[in-house]
This record gives sequence, C-alpha cells and structure tokens, in this order.
Amino acid sequence: EGTVNYHDRGWCTFEYELTMMIKVANTSLRADWPHVLDLGKSGVEKIRFQRPAPAEPLAFFGGHLHGMKTYTNGADRDNIVAPKFRQTIFELLGGVQELNFTRLGWTDEQACKLAVVLPLCGQLRSLEMVHNQVGNKGIRAMAAAFRNTNSQIRVLPCLTWVRLGFNSYGAGGQDALAKVLRVEGTVQSLKE
Repeated sequence: EGTVNYHDRGWCTFEYELTMMIKVANTSLRADWPHVLDLGKSGVEKIRFQRPAPAEPLAFFGGHLHGMKTYTNGADRDNIVAPKFRQTIFELLGGVQELNFTRLGWTDEQACKLAVVLPLCGQLRSLEMVHNQVGNKGIRAMAAAFRNTNSQIRVLPCLTWVRLGFNSYGAGGQDALAKVLRVEGTVQSLKE
C-alpha cells in the first residue's frame, strides 16, 4: 500500500521515454538482439511491448501527457524533469538524420503523435514506417507536419527518403502525402 506504479512515477517515465527514443526497436530488422527489456515481465513478453511515438517537448509540463506523474519531491517536475525533457527532445530530434519506426504495430494514433514532433527534425534525411497499421488519418497528419506554413522556413529541408509501405492507408492518405512532398520537400524517393 502506498507504492506508486512504475509508469506513474515521473523520473521512471522520463527515463522510459528517453530510452524508447534512442534505442533500436526490438522488432527492427537492424537489431541483432533485443535492445530494451521489460524486466517486469517474463519469457518472450520481456521483449514484446508497444513502443510509443516520441513524446512532444512539453510532455512533462502540467496539463500535458506526463504532467500528472508522481515525484518524491514535487518540485522536480517543474525545476528539473520538464525543462530537461524539453531540452533533450529539441537536441535529439533536431540532430536526428534517420528515423526508423518499422514493424512497431503503430496505428493512426502513433502516427499523429509523430506528426507533432516531425517539424523538429531539421536534419532528418530518412523516415521509415514500414509494416504498421497506419491509415489515412495518420498519413494525413504526417502530410500536414511536412507542410510549410511560413514561406521563409523550409520544413524538413534534408528529407530525401520516405518509406511507408505495408500500412493500412489508401489513396487518400497517399495522395495527401505525395502532394505536400512535391510542393514542400526535397524527397527523391517515396516508397510504398
């Protein structure tokens, strides 16, 4: 009694979110071994778990995704965790050149969350989201993230490779993405 669940703790969630961002997914074809284990589970369930989309920079501030997590010292949220997470997200995503979210079982929900942070990825060259269940809604959200809303700034100016094959989207999502990438982007290869 009185024990706070692991995923309800602020510092644990902070570490979890960062780990999920920097480690290769266990389901990736580029992973020779499981890079992340859930030690609270046994057997094959240790390596099979849902990997979330990167959280938005304000995720640990009050009123956002992790703003209500519990801390031993309540001041940690506003003084340490929230600002540090925001800074880390900007630094990680601002310098990332490749994002590979293949075979994660993602749906429109995760694609929409990814769309929120995609504009932060100014150095992104390659985006892969193959073998998921992303439908038109998720693809349209990503297309909106690529759209340039200020003629002075290019969104994702380095992006040249996008692979989204084997998802659930149809012609509507594909058309929305192709249209915005033709106008706004430098994408040379949009693979099914």
